[in-house]
Amino acid sequence: EALAAAARADADKARADKARLHAECDAARGEGDEARAEVHRLQEKLRADKAKQSADAKKREGAAAAEGSRLAAEMLATKEQLAAREREAKKARADADASRQVVRVQAEEALALAGQLQAVERLGAEHEEALARARAVADEARQAQDEVEAAWAEASGRRPVTFVGYIE
Repeated sequence: EALAAAARADADKARADKARLHAECDAARGEGDEARAEVHRLQEKLRADKAKQSADAKKREGAAAAEGSRLAAEMLATKEQLAAREREAKKARADADASRQVVRVQAEEALALAGQLQAVERLGAEHEEALARARAVADEARQAQDEVEAAWAEASGRRPVTFVGYIE
C-alpha cells in the first residue's frame, strides 16, 4: 500500500507536473503568439515606413526634377538672352563700324571740299587781284583815251567828249 500510495503520489506529482508544463506551454504559446503578433505588427510598421519613405523619396525626387527643369528653363532663357545681347552687341558694333566708315568718308569729302574751297578762295583772290589790275588798266586806258580825245579836240578845235561806256 505504501508503494501504491507512493505510486499514486508520483502519478499525482506527474499529473501536476504535466498540468504545470501544459500551463507553461500554453503560457509560452501565448507569449509566442504575442511575439509573432508583435513581429507581424513591427513588420507591418516597417513596410508602412518603407512605403512612406519611398513616397517621400518620390516626392523629393519629383520636386528635385521639377526644380531641375525650372533651373534648366531659366538657364536656357538666360542663354537665349545672352545670345540676343551678343547679337545686339554685334549689330551695334557693325552699326558703329558703318557709322565710323561713313564719318571717315564724310571727313575725307569735307577735307576735299576744304581743299577745293581753299583753291576757290585762292582763285577768288587771284581773280580779285586780276580784276583790280584790269580796273587799273581800264582806268589808265580811260585816262589815256581822255587825254587822246582832249588832244584831238584841241587839235581839231572841238570840245572834249568823255567816254562813259558802251550802250547795250
